[in-house]
Amino acid sequence: MDGVYISPSDAMPNENKRIQVPDELREVLLEFSISFLLEQPADVVDFAVDYFTKLQADRKLTTGTQEGNGEEAKGESLEEDEEDEVRHWQCAEVTMDSLSDT
Repeated sequence: MDGVYISPSDAMPNENKRIQVPDELREVLLEFSISFLLEQPADVVDFAVDYFTKLQADRKLTTGTQEGNGEEAKGESLEEDEEDEVRHWQCAEVTMDSLSDT
């Protein structure tokens, strides 16, 4: 399994083990972080609850659609995901550009 390795926190000072962070976790947290930075909500916990609840509902809906419609639904879902990702990164680039201008 690929992933990023981090050293244990100060809570485990006698541990010399490395903790492997799964790629999926990194991706989800990166997407969450970008959404948080773009929206700049007042409460991080409320935003996180809403974000992950919506993410879970979207995944359940996508899984149900794929099971019901077979291969065609998978292709449509991938196309929609790619379009969403392009829009997402375009927004992130615009935001990062505007931050660097200040």
